[in-house]
Amino acid sequence: MQANLDPEELVNLTGQEEGDPAQWYRTYWESLTPEQRSSVRCVTSHYSQFPIPVVTDRPVRVFCMLREPVERVISLLFFLRWMDEHGSPSPVLAKMRERGWELKDVYRNLGCDRECSPEDAALFWRLFNGQAREILEPQVDPTLPPFAPQGSGPVGIEDEVRARLSEVYVVGVSERFSQSIRLLGESFGWRKVFVPQLNVRPYPSSRSEIDEETRSLIRLHNGLDRDLHDHYLARVSALPPTSRSSDLRWRAQQRWRRNVWLTRRAAQRARSRLRR
Repeated sequence: MQANLDPEELVNLTGQEEGDPAQWYRTYWESLTPEQRSSVRCVTSHYSQFPIPVVTDRPVRVFCMLREPVERVISLLFFLRWMDEHGSPSPVLAKMRERGWELKDVYRNLGCDRECSPEDAALFWRLFNGQAREILEPQVDPTLPPFAPQGSGPVGIEDEVRARLSEVYVVGVSERFSQSIRLLGESFGWRKVFVPQLNVRPYPSSRSEIDEETRSLIRLHNGLDRDLHDHYLARVSALPPTSRSSDLRWRAQQRWRRNVWLTRRAAQRARSRLRR
């Protein structure tokens, strides 16, 4: 995105949202001048679903990456643990410790048609088809049960989330990252398309401590997320990956531009010294 958009066109709001995201985005968008609004072409955020109903002066399209739901839940748990160890206590983990629960106990006690209190629903809903619930979050309360294997949430969520993805979203899949990057570039007409070689994951990559029973329970209670992921995985897998030549060409251009900038800055400093 940074490679294809000017600074005034790309707005990064990640980590700035506070309180109710829906209200925060309404307030933020209303605070911009007409000139600022017209210059914005892309907004990045952890809550990219919330600008959709706020921006009404133009069509809005959203790019997202779906992830295999079992790996997503396990990754979320590892991330919460990492945050907990680094000074950001997790209410989810605190509640699990209070009750002596492992991850499998969340599904045993809150899934399978069992009663779920509003407090538990607010804490644990991301473990039950969390991707589908997040996509519909601006329109549907994501904490609403059922959390049972046969239910994916509020009545009608299956059809609604499929329609939402089809109408508004460009959908990639994290397991086909290179193909998804190509899809992103082609969908928005971007010429500079490459795969960044970065690993920002701060939490352990090992998943060996997650037993098969836990994996089965996650799979059972994330059926809608699994179906959505499998559907888009098949579509994205049919695309060719981003070419290595495009990647290398972009990196060469970046090095050339930096060298030009360094040369110009050195020349400016030399001229300045001569004047003195």
